[in-house]
Amino acid sequence: QAVLFDHSASAKDLGSIQVLDAAGDVKLDSRTLAPRSKNFADRDFFRIHQSQSDQGLFISSPWVTQDGEYLISLSRRLTAHDGSFRGVVVGSISLSYFHKLFRKLRVGPRDSMALFDLDGKILMRVPFDVEQIGQSIQSSSAFRYLPHDPSGAYTSRSVLDGIERLYIFQQIGTRPLVISEGRALDGIYADWRQHVRLIGSAMAALVVFATLTMLYLATALRRQAAAENALALLALTDGLTNLGNRRHFDKTLVSEWRRGQRDRTPISLLMIDVDHFKAYNDAYGHQAGDAVLATVAKCIANCARRTSDLGARYGGEEFSILLPGATLPAALETAQQIRDELTLLRKAQPNLPTLSIGAACMIPGGSFVESDLIRTADISLYDAKKSGRDCISFGADLPSWGDVKAA
Repeated sequence: QAVLFDHSASAKDLGSIQVLDAAGDVKLDSRTLAPRSKNFADRDFFRIHQSQSDQGLFISSPWVTQDGEYLISLSRRLTAHDGSFRGVVVGSISLSYFHKLFRKLRVGPRDSMALFDLDGKILMRVPFDVEQIGQSIQSSSAFRYLPHDPSGAYTSRSVLDGIERLYIFQQIGTRPLVISEGRALDGIYADWRQHVRLIGSAMAALVVFATLTMLYLATALRRQAAAENALALLALTDGLTNLGNRRHFDKTLVSEWRRGQRDRTPISLLMIDVDHFKAYNDAYGHQAGDAVLATVAKCIANCARRTSDLGARYGGEEFSILLPGATLPAALETAQQIRDELTLLRKAQPNLPTLSIGAACMIPGGSFVESDLIRTADISLYDAKKSGRDCISFGADLPSWGDVKAA
């Protein structure tokens, strides 16, 4: 018996090795010279070898002894020289062997390690749960590859605990056992996700900084543009009357004259002078004189309502109104409106001076230049003063290229 079983019978965590005859009766036992009479003909390891001559090593499902110990059986067929069935050699291994072996492995809290056969029966698993021993994982994605591929890898959600893992499996040699290691995806991606969070936080901070910088610069540019517009407006505005100044008038006259040349539309001009202004200043003082100029400017602004109309302080007590596109009758109507508005104010302030207004209208073109329009309006203003002041004088409306005439 010592020669037959050698040292394998005394290996740690190994149960007894028994030899069964063709009827399933125990004939030899590694632990005793007088084996007890027992028959295993109904066991799976016996029936499979009895029916299949090419089975080779057979590993049974885990089973429990009367003492509560979990075992698995390993068996081989005994075949006669003529190929007939002679019996089975069967041994058992305690699952505690695998349990001790798996405890030495470093497995993460959400990782797993499993040993199972090609039928999907679990022999050992970490994390260990005694109720899972012997369960079938035939529905596992590993069996999309097994038994055709002895090894492989796949990502799947565990059929036992529902945790998504990356599984790597390997069939052990030519034996019907498979070892599978599963690494939880959240553990695999933990470092990567931490780097992503750090990089994402840095990028978000950069985006916020860039956005705030952009908003600050945009605000600064808007303020600068507003300041430049305000300065430009101040540069073109008379400080006392809030009308355009002489520079604004000259610049606008040039651009409107060119427009009139291109479109062949008329341009009218009113030149307005405050009558006896020097005498009024001498009588009432310069502050009263400034108030008169502001009052006249208000009347001009109220009557020159079109966006293209430009009221300006031409110099001293003299004002001008540029009326692009207006005919001479329209210019005279505007002039009369200004006189009427000032007349209403003089009822409350009889000491307010009157206005003399000269009007002119031209269609730009031919040999005419913008100074001809100013000269014609000045001649009309001189005629109004010569006619006794507080009146309107006008030059001829020139719808064609004619000579400049003074009325």
